[in-house]
Amino acid sequence: LYVTNLLSNTISAFSIASNGGLVAVSGSPFPAATGPISVAAAPSGESIYVANQGSNSISKFALSSTGAPSQATGSPFPVGRGPVFVAPDTGGNFVFAGNGLSGNLSELSADSSGSLTNVAQSPYATAATPTSLATTK
Repeated sequence: LYVTNLLSNTISAFSIASNGGLVAVSGSPFPAATGPISVAAAPSGESIYVANQGSNSISKFALSSTGAPSQATGSPFPVGRGPVFVAPDTGGNFVFAGNGLSGNLSELSADSSGSLTNVAQSPYATAATPTSLATTK
C-alpha cells in the first residue's frame, strides 16, 4: 500500500498484515519529487507511478521484494502543468496524467526498459480541470 505525502515530498509504503493491520516498509517514507499528489500501481504490480503536482512530472518507482520503491532511471518524466492524477492502462503500455493547471491529459508510452516517453499526439485537451480517470480493456 502506497500513500503520497504532498507537503513532505515523500511516499509512505506499508505492507498489509494478515489481520488487516498496516506495517511500515523499512525505510518509509521514501523521497519523491516536489508535490506528490497521486499514486497508481502498474498492472504487473512491479512498479508504481506518482503524479508530482509541484514539479509537473510523473515518477516511476520499481518495487523491491520488500515493497520499497526506488526511482527508475530517467524518472521523473515531464508532463503538463499541475498533474493531479496518474493512471496506467490495463496492458501496462501507457501511462496517463491529468494536468489540472494546463487543462489537458498527457499520455506517455512505456518502453521495454521501463522508460516513459510522451506520445506524439499528447497532450489531449479536456474540459477545464481533469480530476480522475479510469481505463478499461
